[in-house]
Amino acid sequence: PDWSLDNSINGSKIVGTILVNQTGITITDGFVQINKTKAGNFTGLSVAAWIKPDYLAGSSVLTILSSENDFELTLNNNVFPQKIATFSIFDGMKWNKIETISKIGTDWSHIAGTYNGTNISIYTNGTLSDTSKTTPKIDLNAAGIIVESTPQISNITSDLVVGANLDSRTVDTPENKFSGILDQVEIYNKYLTSDEVS
Repeated sequence: PDWSLDNSINGSKIVGTILVNQTGITITDGFVQINKTKAGNFTGLSVAAWIKPDYLAGSSVLTILSSENDFELTLNNNVFPQKIATFSIFDGMKWNKIETISKIGTDWSHIAGTYNGTNISIYTNGTLSDTSKTTPKIDLNAAGIIVESTPQISNITSDLVVGANLDSRTVDTPENKFSGILDQVEIYNKYLTSDEVS
């Protein structure tokens, strides 16, 4: 992975109640903020994490991993459809979103989302749950002609946030905080194939 967070959070900003031990990071009312940016446009991104959610606490949506206006890996708590994982990518114009087909229980589950500009996919425990084609963007070329282009992820200038979603317009007030245990949170600057995910 290009970035990984397991049972070590050195160099990160911890906010709230976080317990780090051999089984992972237990988040009860907090999040981990990491100053990690990516320059340039790119069409490949994959995120993955082992999760053990606590549906009795936390927000209506439990954020596993996010970067403001870039991407989100979340889990619906009491928002319909309940207990469904969602992977969303912002291409500069709109959010592209995909959801798992099956519900995520309270035991350990591995959730992964992949994106290559054309396809967005989500996996549960190494198995493809759903995949979808993204809609091409409409752009103007150098000659001023309207053309379709492959959606890309723009520069990631926001911090990575594990366990919450931060909106810089609200002075970094966390939203959609995760409740439960997260482990082996990973980000790849490439599209992972089904074989690589499993």
